Amino acid sequence: MVNNRLVILASLAFVTSSPVSADGLHSSLSFPQCTDVELSSNFTQLDEMRYDVLRKGKKIGSHIIQFNSTDQGLKIRAHTKMKVKLLFVTLFKYEYISEELWCGDKLLSIETRVNDNGDKTNTTLALTDKGYVADTPQGTDILADGFQSTNHWNIAVTSASQVFNTITGELNDVSYKPARELELETIDGQKLVTEYQVTGDLQIRSFYDGANNWSGMAFNHKDGSPIEFRCVKCGFPDESASTVSSAQ
Repeated sequence: MVNNRLVILASLAFVTSSPVSADGLHSSLSFPQCTDVELSSNFTQLDEMRYDVLRKGKKIGSHIIQFNSTDQGLKIRAHTKMKVKLLFVTLFKYEYISEELWCGDKLLSIETRVNDNGDKTNTTLALTDKGYVADTPQGTDILADGFQSTNHWNIAVTSASQVFNTITGELNDVSYKPARELELETIDGQKLVTEYQVTGDLQIRSFYDGANNWSGMAFNHKDGSPIEFRCVKCGFPDESASTVSSAQ
């Protein structure tokens, strides 16, 4: 049975249980040198992508994705902070840090640390000769290949039938279907995006532009309030790529 609250928080993609070293979370893992740093399926030439997190239209946090090429491969760091206040009282705080390591199109590992209003959890996923070993608060499991992660930045997730929930360490069954085209406002101006309806264990709307940049998402929290990850700086397609063909 999927924990709906954890699924929602995984979709939020948010503080770490301890400070992250300068080498990042992956400093505890060892992989051979990667000679194929770039992701052929990845769109972005950006070093960083930024989003505002809104609840009922009001900003409550931020989500930042950073890309860093290293000898081990391409590291992608997703960091979300959220705080809900009533007058001068903080009702809820949540922070999430997740780092993925890729060599070309091959996912090597994911490490995630979460502080959910004081409740701290860690999950890790690492590729071994036995498959992907997931270490979660529920225990250790071996997962077969063929999934993407719930960090959303990779357009390949729209073709996946399973996603690795970086909060729970579980595989969630999902279906991505292009629904419509719409325009989103960014600091670079309006851009045309495709809205994907995500159903299954996750219930969200996720947006990608004509250059496959992840442009945000929207869903309803368990209390019914609308949550939105709104693009601030998340890439902008060339004019020649501005038509979103994946929705056709």
